[in-house]
Amino acid sequence: DKISELKNLIGPKLYEADWQDLANQGYLARVQCVEVWCPMTPLFMKAYLENNARQKKDLWIMNPNKLAAVEFLVHYWEAQGNKIIVFSDDLRPIVAYSDRMGRRCMTGDDDAQTREEVLLKFRTPNSDVKTLFMSSVGDAAIDLPDAS
Repeated sequence: DKISELKNLIGPKLYEADWQDLANQGYLARVQCVEVWCPMTPLFMKAYLENNARQKKDLWIMNPNKLAAVEFLVHYWEAQGNKIIVFSDDLRPIVAYSDRMGRRCMTGDDDAQTREEVLLKFRTPNSDVKTLFMSSVGDAAIDLPDAS
C-alpha cells in the first residue's frame, strides 16, 4: 500500500506550528472566521427536499442566498481596502461566483505561469486584483500576507 509507504518516501515531519501562533508572531495574516448561515430560497428548498444526495449537494452549493452573502462580504471588505481570498473545495461555485462578480479565479486548470501572474497581481498593493477566488489549488502554502 503506497499510503503506508509515504512516510518512508518523504521522511518524518520536521516541524509543526500552530497557525494561530504563527499569525500572532506576524508570519501569517490575521484571520477572522465567521460562520454565515444562508437559508435556501423556497424554490431551492423544495427541490432539495425532493432530490437525491448528489443533487442536494449541488443545490446547497449553488444556493442563491449563499451567492448574495458572498457578494455582500466581498464588496464590504473590498470597500475597507482589504485583499480577500474566497476558497471552496468545489470548483463550480468558485468559477460561477468569480464570473458573476467579475473577479479573478485560480484553479488547478491554470498553468504555473498563470498562477504566478495572478498571485503577483494580488500581492501588488494598488493592483485591480483585490479579490481572488481559489479552489483547493490554494490549499498549499502560498505567500499572501495581505489577504483578509
